[in-house]
Amino acid sequence: GGNPLTELPAALGQLQALQELHVGTAKLETLPESIGDLPSISQLYLASNQLTALPARFGALSTVHKLSLRSNAILKLEDSFCSLSNLKKLFLDSNDLQELPMNFGDLVALEELNLNDNYLKEIPESFGQLSGLLELRLAGNDLTELPESIGQLLALKELFLSFNPLETLPESLSALEALEELHLQTTKLVELPSCVQRLKENTGILVVWSE
Repeated sequence: GGNPLTELPAALGQLQALQELHVGTAKLETLPESIGDLPSISQLYLASNQLTALPARFGALSTVHKLSLRSNAILKLEDSFCSLSNLKKLFLDSNDLQELPMNFGDLVALEELNLNDNYLKEIPESFGQLSGLLELRLAGNDLTELPESIGQLLALKELFLSFNPLETLPESLSALEALEELHLQTTKLVELPSCVQRLKENTGILVVWSE
């Protein structure tokens, strides 16, 4: 019962000791700028709201290491978002993102990244800087290719690329020898690319794909 939450109070930023904030499945359309003033926050759950953008000062949350924004309507991220230097887990699946900031690779602490079910047409070259990334989910986007720099993600164990109109994969993919799973269902790949064939020969990788 009661009214669904449509906004958070501006005084939120005064909660100096707040470490976790859970406001999921509400009706939030905006966040107060003061959210950037939370000096101790480590986990932030804002999934299943109606957010279309984040405040300019969101990137000041340098202590956040887990952030869920899944199932919102976020259209774009500002460059300043990539100042979240301690972020390890980022869930942005099921939003309306059409592009990522060119400096996305500044999120160097990332270990788990979920961008499934957006409208991404390309991935920035700076992705190669995410050298600690273990799990990357890009399924259900509009990607036709990936940057060569993806081959620099040497720690990567799981890569999800299904349901994209991918026509080719970069040769550099064969360098990802830590990969345990590669998902390639429903793409425009006519055959398994040579870079994936080489991975299959050199590692114990599980490749899930459909012609």
